[in-house]
Amino acid sequence: MTAKLAELQGPEHDGSVAKAIYQYWKSWGIRGENSEQYARYLGYLSGKELYPDLKVTSFEGYIKEHMK
Repeated sequence: MTAKLAELQGPEHDGSVAKAIYQYWKSWGIRGENSEQYARYLGYLSGKELYPDLKVTSFEGYIKEHMK
């Protein structure tokens, strides 16, 4: 990923694309804006709240079912 960012730093680019990528990474990973708690704070509903009757299979359950 770093090599691709280096390509965007040439004389024809002002660095705004690389800056946007780093800002996205910061908001997603460092500030925690990708968490369920932050989504609830913003007023979003979870899938379980929207579809309470939907049967959900965990990843572990899915793998066990398909490894039989």
